[in-house]
Formats: sequence, structure tokens, C-alpha cells
Amino acid sequence: MSSTAICPSCGEEIRLRSQAKIGQQLNCPFCDAELEVIELDPIELDWAFYEEDWDEEWDEDDRDVYH
Repeated sequence: MSSTAICPSCGEEIRLRSQAKIGQQLNCPFCDAELEVIELDPIELDWAFYEEDWDEEWDEDDRDVYH
């Protein structure tokens, strides 16, 4: 049984071949966005977040802006 979800980037309907699981990551076949399953009923996708991406973008100068 396949499920569907909407890509938050391009709005296209994505058919999931396997049972969706929270945290499952996939790429949109239409726009190639990196996505993650965040809800199961109904299935909801969001852009995937990688902790190392956050670390790379953060530096000492940013600390002054947020404090």
C-alpha cells in the first residue's frame, strides 16, 4: 500500500512506496528537495534538517546578533 504527501517546496504530490516513518528522509522526484517525514496522519513533509548544516552556518559573529 502506498501513501502520498505534498512536497513543501514545489507542491507536487509524492507517492511513498513504503510505510512512512517519522524522521524518514527522501528527495522529491519533481524538484529534488531533501525532505523529512514529520507527521504520519496525515503524512506531512518538511525540509530535512541536518545538524552539521547548522554548525557550519553558525560562527562567533552570529552570537552577537542573537544575544
